[in-house]
Amino acid sequence: MKYLKPLIILLMIAVSLVACNGSKDPATILTSTTWGIDVEATISKIKTLTPEKLKELFSNDEEEKEVMAKMAKVRFIFKKEGIVKSTDGNRSNTGTWEISEDGKTLTFVSKKGVDPSIFTIQSMSANKIVMIEEDARKSRYKPFVYSVLKAVD
Repeated sequence: MKYLKPLIILLMIAVSLVACNGSKDPATILTSTTWGIDVEATISKIKTLTPEKLKELFSNDEEEKEVMAKMAKVRFIFKKEGIVKSTDGNRSNTGTWEISEDGKTLTFVSKKGVDPSIFTIQSMSANKIVMIEEDARKSRYKPFVYSVLKAVD
């Protein structure tokens, strides 16, 4: 009996930690941390899809390294009220985000009057999101139609 109270308290703490950190709700996962681009994983995914586009984008290894260094600085902060802030270390942008009820589609709007970027989420966890832009032909960031985000907080 003397161990019952501490055991119950310990169990309550464990349950609350699992509930907070183990959330499968996509909106909760998005707003739980600051996200950055997992550059190596993103480039690796892109190379499997569009190796010829990557060659068009990077004329040499130095140019590829420069773009990768810029990507590594990008951060996204998703707010619960549907606001997303992004920064690359020099500039920042504020837009909106929305996730579908099934958690499989993420829509970004960076500015009013600009077509939204719509991504299909392939997988999502508390520290990694893999997504692909639905209509890559419209992408302003060709060939970066694939994005792998990682928790950086």
